Amino acid sequence: MTAQLYRLALARLRWSHDHAARELGVNPTTSWRWARGDTKVPAATARLLEMMLRGAWQPLKRRA
Repeated sequence: MTAQLYRLALARLRWSHDHAARELGVNPTTSWRWARGDTKVPAATARLLEMMLRGAWQPLKRRA
């Protein structure tokens, strides 16, 4: 997944970098690095985002 596709995925999911970081279990700085292309998006993360965009997976609702 390229940085451009990562940014597009976040936009389509209506996720901020902070929200993406929480959902994906990474630091917000990592999300920004993926978005800028500083580091590669891991294959498993890319696959998860693609599944979410297809509606094949949704995050669990967290209890308050």
